[in-house]
Amino acid sequence: VQDKAGDRTQALETMQSVLDIDPNDASALNYLGYSWAEMGIKLEQALELIKKADTLRPDDGYITDSLGWVYYRLGDYDNAVLYLEKAARITDYETIIADHLGDAYEKSGQLEKAIESYQRAIKSAVDEDDKKKIPAIQKKINILKNRLNE
Repeated sequence: VQDKAGDRTQALETMQSVLDIDPNDASALNYLGYSWAEMGIKLEQALELIKKADTLRPDDGYITDSLGWVYYRLGDYDNAVLYLEKAARITDYETIIADHLGDAYEKSGQLEKAIESYQRAIKSAVDEDDKKKIPAIQKKINILKNRLNE
């Protein structure tokens, strides 16, 4: 609720409080780790939190996505692709996850796969938040197609 209201600082503090009470709360571990990854801070700590969450819930596509995303942020694109492919399969290529996978493919030099993943991201956009991401994803596709044509 705090995050959706735009109060990420308070949400991070709340999740830390949750972890103080229950250090094995997979959702809190994932939220905190993913948030840090998104912010580009505490990446090694984020990786440890998300690895723990993944151990607790190995078939959770969102946690698997977070693990792939923190590897991406760390510049470990091979591991990023590995985990993001798994997350995409689990979630049937949900928009944000397919977008993350496309980014990882692009960084690892797999441009055709990146385009395919971005196209799947657009195809899976059903809610308004996902639909708002379509222009940015389409722009990525166009840039990659231009790179391939050069």
